[in-house]
Amino acid sequence: GAFDIQAEQLAGLMAELGYLSSQVPVVSGSSSPLLFAAIARFYYVHDLGPLSVCPIDCTVNDAWHRIVPAGRGNWRRSPPGLVVVQPWRRPGMAHIREYGALYAPIACGDGPFILQASETLVHDVLTRLGYTDGVDPLHLEMLTVFFEANKKKLNAHGVTPRRSLAESVALLDGIFS
Repeated sequence: GAFDIQAEQLAGLMAELGYLSSQVPVVSGSSSPLLFAAIARFYYVHDLGPLSVCPIDCTVNDAWHRIVPAGRGNWRRSPPGLVVVQPWRRPGMAHIREYGALYAPIACGDGPFILQASETLVHDVLTRLGYTDGVDPLHLEMLTVFFEANKKKLNAHGVTPRRSLAESVALLDGIFS
């Protein structure tokens, strides 16, 4: 359908400009977060303004109408190190009634954000997610709380907490970037 065609065209452009790996199978449901992240980075780099976050069909449709008609001409390549974070939070019943069970976790997450990869990436992400006030240095207990709160998603990817702070930070840095 239209979504598949738009997603394929956008993915081709995103891959050509370095926002998405050309190895990613775009149209599969499991790769849609990667396409979303590529589009979000593209919007950020080109200062294109607001982007529909979900459902992915709306993200792709809006981006397709904004990007594809302009052609491949003046779009800049992806700069290195842009990290897209899409927070999810467990919604309450009010959010579920307002947004529906599928979209409420995204709506409760306060929206995606983009950070520059750096030595402080893990601290920066955990600060934005509310695990620290940004003043306290990283410590193992903080990471333990993060791992525990995100256990189901992390376990699905084979990610488990490490015994030392340095190992846990290195693991999360690899995941975030």
